[in-house]
Amino acid sequence: MPKKDKTNVNATTKLKTVIGLFIFLIFCSSAFGIEIENSSTVQSVTAKITIEGTGTIAGNLQGKEAEIEVLSFNKGYGQKVLTLSEILEINGKTINGIGKKDELGNRYALFKIGETGNFSYKIEALIETDAMPPVIEDFDLSHEITEFEEFLQPSENIESNHESIRTFAFNTFDNSSWLETLVEITQWTYDNIEYDLSYFPETYSAVSTLKERKGVCDEFAVLAASMLRAKGIPVKVATGLSFNPKEGQKWNNHAWLQAFNPNSGWISLDPTFGEAGTVDGTHIVRGFFKDPIESSVSKAIVIQTASITINENPAVVETTAFKPFSGIFSIETENETMPANKWHKIEINAKNMVNGNVIGWFSIGLPVDFVALEKKKILLFEEGEEKEITWDIRVDKELEENEYLTGAYKIVSLGGETQKELKILPGTKFQEEAEIIIGNIIPIVENNSLTIDIELENRGAEKGLVEITLEEISKSIEINGFETTEVAIKIPEAENKTYSLTVKGPGLEFETEIELYEGKPLPVEQPLATTNNQVTEPLSQTKLDFSGLLTIETAIIAGIIIGIAIIAFLLKELLSK
Repeated sequence: MPKKDKTNVNATTKLKTVIGLFIFLIFCSSAFGIEIENSSTVQSVTAKITIEGTGTIAGNLQGKEAEIEVLSFNKGYGQKVLTLSEILEINGKTINGIGKKDELGNRYALFKIGETGNFSYKIEALIETDAMPPVIEDFDLSHEITEFEEFLQPSENIESNHESIRTFAFNTFDNSSWLETLVEITQWTYDNIEYDLSYFPETYSAVSTLKERKGVCDEFAVLAASMLRAKGIPVKVATGLSFNPKEGQKWNNHAWLQAFNPNSGWISLDPTFGEAGTVDGTHIVRGFFKDPIESSVSKAIVIQTASITINENPAVVETTAFKPFSGIFSIETENETMPANKWHKIEINAKNMVNGNVIGWFSIGLPVDFVALEKKKILLFEEGEEKEITWDIRVDKELEENEYLTGAYKIVSLGGETQKELKILPGTKFQEEAEIIIGNIIPIVENNSLTIDIELENRGAEKGLVEITLEEISKSIEINGFETTEVAIKIPEAENKTYSLTVKGPGLEFETEIELYEGKPLPVEQPLATTNNQVTEPLSQTKLDFSGLLTIETAIIAGIIIGIAIIAFLLKELLSK
């Protein structure tokens, strides 16, 4: 029997090893981050988070220690900190962080440094969340909530005392149910504020956001918080990280809210994403604050003869596991056949499977070119309650007599995702009569004047004439078919009384009363004192940044590049022998 060529055997073995390593690296690269397709269906997440920052201590410390505090991670509110590492390096030395909590219970990594120079810090945490919706007992808002008064007070951006916020909140959300108020304010903010990245990086106040109705998560949060506080509900701002479907499906810094219910404790809501009762499991908390302007990521205490600069990089998030919501709602829906060029109702049946009150969100996904009057609905269900949920949808297409289109629609909820067939038949185009509906009525009180902004939509193809009367002032406006427009009607010298408003047009006869509410003065805050010749530098005004986070796709590409480099090296070694 001839002897085997050991050289060939070794080469073959090495080649198999290289191929095996290549497959392993590809697997590891794809597993480096597990991709989340729809964050609103995610109940729990396990994620590794890395936060890094750099800075400089300059000047003369005069033998004293400088202190740097970096906002870290804390357990509680459906969040577990499985592992946590907090280190700072300066001049070749490593300093371990000391856990320190502020007056709101937020955890900071405290680093005490006795020398000047450039430094870098790194916080690494393995976080596990669980966003299972809690069973919430209602509370009657005709009774005052006396707990957590500090989260009831107006603040710089959450102007719950302002006459415009109070007038709008009490006229629009007049429900005495705590649960219904939470749902209504979350839904209204989600529906009516346009997500606009041009508002980054500034933080705009609640009054400004009510006027402009644009912003990013800070603006969504401060407006909803101001209305909830105006209604007597304590609210705090949560800051941290979340998987953001509005920004290219990636992890970003984010702000949302928690509202206090005397019967059920702190309940989460996210007006940016249209979630209430809980928030999806991709929300990872770093801290809670009274106002977004307080939600900085670092602060420093240093003697007056020295100075500190700190810059924090965007966080890197690696999702290692996640679990979808299940067993909360049962969903029943059917395949649909509808005419083109006509409004059509999609109906589903949802049933609460939880033993108690629960809030859920339901959204519809449609093919390209379809429109829906509402994309997402936030609804309160009592124990065992069933509800019929409808969406008005439409597609305008020219189809011949024997033509039809097929597609699918998707319902996404805490019960999962349900997809059904959609068939579109020919329909007569643009022959509907004018039909006017009211979208919003927003009173703005400013400099003793009252301006009513009215959003009107014509759901028909023909033009429609609308007559608006506010007390003695009248205005007429013609709205083109399928057009949405805003009309402003103003009383220059308004009094603190109730004003009557009527709006009439094709298919619309609407009457309401708008009561003006006076503003309240801001509470006086005492300035912080300084002692021992030390200066407490204010919290870094690091706006919640929606750019630059390492995405899962970037991690995969990086892993593949590293794998190819290793393989090239091994092949070179193999061929040289």
